[in-house]
Amino acid sequence: MSRRGNTAQAERFFRESLEIDLVTLSKEHPDVGISLSNLAGVLSKAGNYSAAESLFAEALQVQRAILGEQDLDLSTTLNNYASLLKKQGKYTMAGSLLREALRIRREELGETHWHVANTLNNLAHLLAEQGDDAGAEPLYYEALSIYRGEREAHSNIGIALNNLANLYRARGNVALAESTYDQALEIYRKSVGESHYLFADCLSNLALLREDIKDFAGAEPLHRGDQACNISKIALRVACRRSS
Repeated sequence: MSRRGNTAQAERFFRESLEIDLVTLSKEHPDVGISLSNLAGVLSKAGNYSAAESLFAEALQVQRAILGEQDLDLSTTLNNYASLLKKQGKYTMAGSLLREALRIRREELGETHWHVANTLNNLAHLLAEQGDDAGAEPLYYEALSIYRGEREAHSNIGIALNNLANLYRARGNVALAESTYDQALEIYRKSVGESHYLFADCLSNLALLREDIKDFAGAEPLHRGDQACNISKIALRVACRRSS
């Protein structure tokens, strides 16, 4: 089954789940808020941003009214809603929601929980996209510290390292960017393998870094035969086989 088919199937499932919840439960029930948030997430992935945003807003309204301001389900909705807003360039509101989600997760889960690290990474990436490198860098480091305390090699560590390397590249800190990309690639090799799109993306970033400094000889092996593109195609074929 194609990714589009999977998304359509998920949308039907969550719509049916929401309809059942609304019939069997009152609208002021926590499960209704979760169903609204789940459906919004699927619509966001499908690119239906307007409908997704409306449902996320409704989910937040329901969850705040029923659960208060300290609930972990609320933090999940906040995090996912922020991701949608970021896609649309609505950075101010996205940042506000991520900071609220981070506050809840710190207080409810503790400072070193995996979900805290995920939110830190999301907030750091948002700040970096706005050019706030000074605000993003310590958040990336904090997220990395948490991730590494949990596992030695995980794709989330690679993602944080790749994002941090992008920040260094934007600053013109070539040596630090290159070593950080290398660290990310090593993590990806151990966690997801060289046929994964995350590895391909990081490899492409490293090639672009070398082109930035006119090191075309160093960039060429990474681009030779459209290596990064070929890896992405392999990863896509693998994903299609797994979903069929």
